[in-house]
Amino acid sequence: MIMDVRLSKGFSVNFWGQYFALNNQLSLPKSEVSVEDLLLQQRAILTNYQYNGGIEISYTFGSIFNHVVNFRT
Repeated sequence: MIMDVRLSKGFSVNFWGQYFALNNQLSLPKSEVSVEDLLLQQRAILTNYQYNGGIEISYTFGSIFNHVVNFRT
């Protein structure tokens, strides 16, 4: 999902997010995972979902005529 909001001329905020339902995790080992390995992200555990998201802020500035090319010879 992506949502782009233009707050004023040249200033915009972009919100995005993703959600995945995971079904195929054959590469994960069946053995127990220690707390240390899990916190250090050295091993992964079985899960049914994954999600992430973010916020982007952008400001564009410059001349309104920046698309015009000056052909001086």
